[in-house]
Amino acid sequence: MRDYEDDCTLLLNCPLFHGLSAERLNSLLFPQYCRIVFYPAGERILTQGTEYKDLCVLLEGRAAARFYEYSGKTVLVETLEAPTPAAAAILFSSDPYLPVTLEADTDVKAAIITRAGLTRVFQSEPQVLNRYLREMGDKVIFLAEKVRLAELAGIRQRFADYILRLCNRFHSNELILPLSREKLAEMFGSARPSVSREISRMCDEGLISVSGKAVTILQPEKLRNLLEL
Repeated sequence: MRDYEDDCTLLLNCPLFHGLSAERLNSLLFPQYCRIVFYPAGERILTQGTEYKDLCVLLEGRAAARFYEYSGKTVLVETLEAPTPAAAAILFSSDPYLPVTLEADTDVKAAIITRAGLTRVFQSEPQVLNRYLREMGDKVIFLAEKVRLAELAGIRQRFADYILRLCNRFHSNELILPLSREKLAEMFGSARPSVSREISRMCDEGLISVSGKAVTILQPEKLRNLLEL
């Protein structure tokens, strides 16, 4: 019989399952409710338009979620880095058909967990259900913000709007960005180098100062003026 200890250890790295032991996860999922699948770089993991019956959790590697339009245009929606679940909100939807295609950017190792298996974990370990719901909520917020920011003219306006909203939320001009540059680029619908260049320009102009994820808004009024152009 196969030993699933290594697979359980990798799965425990996913935030959904933090706090569980490998033995507990093994007893709840393996081998009846979970299987391990390998995808070489460039291969499709999930296909747009197909029914999403099992939760895919990236254990190793990186994948990209892309929307393919009928015109042939491709839109990058999100990049997923292991360990993370894919399309968590779709699995229990009343219309569980994938709106995007997930493709392996690198070699990927994934755990495929059945809905029945995941429900079994939720019933036995309620904290996993709480984390799953939080994951879905965070994803909704991210995608809603991406749609809203798309209405603004460019990267400078989008970043200004983003940090001003954080400023209003936390009542401070000194902020810690919750997202990496890569995630910001995905939210803004831009390339990461373009976002970094624009942030550097704003620093050079004295609008903001940046150290890692720490941002200080130096001239909030000028940032607000950007949004009125």
